Amino acid sequence: MRYSVPLFFALVFSALVPVSALGEDFESGKYPAAISGSGGSQVLGIEKEKLVTCKKVTFTGELVEQAATVSLAPTYDECTAFGIYSVAVEPNGCVYELYAAKEVSEFKFEGTTDIVCPEGKKITISGGTCKVEVGSQSGLGKVTYDDNLGEETTSLAMEESLTGIKLNVVQDGVFCLLAGTGEKTEGTYTGASTSTGSFEAKAVGFAVKQDIPTKLCKQNPKPALACAAGQAYKDVNLEFVAEEPAQETKIKIMEKPTNVKNELKCDASKVTGTSKGEVGNPLPIQNFTVTFDTCVNSAGKTCDSVTMENAPTTVSVHASAALRYAGAVFGPMTIRIKCKGEVECRYKSDKFPMSLFGATVAVFDVGDSIMEKWALGGGMDLNCYDRIVWRTSYPIVKPGPLWVTR
Repeated sequence: MRYSVPLFFALVFSALVPVSALGEDFESGKYPAAISGSGGSQVLGIEKEKLVTCKKVTFTGELVEQAATVSLAPTYDECTAFGIYSVAVEPNGCVYELYAAKEVSEFKFEGTTDIVCPEGKKITISGGTCKVEVGSQSGLGKVTYDDNLGEETTSLAMEESLTGIKLNVVQDGVFCLLAGTGEKTEGTYTGASTSTGSFEAKAVGFAVKQDIPTKLCKQNPKPALACAAGQAYKDVNLEFVAEEPAQETKIKIMEKPTNVKNELKCDASKVTGTSKGEVGNPLPIQNFTVTFDTCVNSAGKTCDSVTMENAPTTVSVHASAALRYAGAVFGPMTIRIKCKGEVECRYKSDKFPMSLFGATVAVFDVGDSIMEKWALGGGMDLNCYDRIVWRTSYPIVKPGPLWVTR
């Protein structure tokens, strides 16, 4: 599955940061999604008719959950100044933060961008006897986003038309053609780009989240993409089961940021819940419960209990704008872990990210989702590590074929 996100020259002078944190969110079909992209001609205006053009731009980033912002690290190639000589555009650790934007029409959104640089760093454009710097700044606009619906995934197209970019000309030698050194406040930028999203090399889509009424459909909705009349499940019990050896249930116990201290493997795990309504925005799944059976840690110790403490609860499903027939699932989650001879630990997430992939054999997926340590009180939790990372894929047992649709 693919995503396309125009990468605005990401460029050098505009950070891909949309409108505001209060706008729409970005989403993928599965997390964490690796974002990569490329774009064609990107043009920065330093002064009137004094342009820097880059023919190639690439960027990388990561979307770890549905969020209002994504940080993108750019790379620029084949850049020229004033149509005369080559220049180097160096990000120097600066990134573009792309924020979700407000919806202006169906599948179309608008926003602004920011540039975020490490302390003491700036984007530099240098060549010949010219050198220009671009530092951190926010509120650059406008950026237009377009969710391009595909057969399997959505690509996010982006076009930038930015004004008011702050620049600093630090070198203006012979043949530089600029009007002297010093700060400029009327820089401009135009460009377009596309991006892709993947999870472990598999395309998973990337888009601005849409306000989509959600249904669980009994039959494949192709080619209409929407559930046909009378085909939505209602008042249905859901059951998904992961069993060794076909599906592994792994819970990594970690010391921040990435140091794995222990790992649990469970013979089986089950997800159950009840969908009462035919349609919802989002669609609630009530009586949501996860159970684990026979879990053993890296030391070979059988765990006395691995339980979902806050079960049953209610989670919500919304049809993904990024990935066809899939849905993002969010809800509160608290897991309690107690293995023989070890202290009991609790881990919690108020909005635990999960996914539901529709198919003839649908899959409920927990993919490297993170839960942070939650204090037990009395100081006993001091021997608990910082977080757990839980991964399991649960094939559907009932009610049968299921697709997440609008």
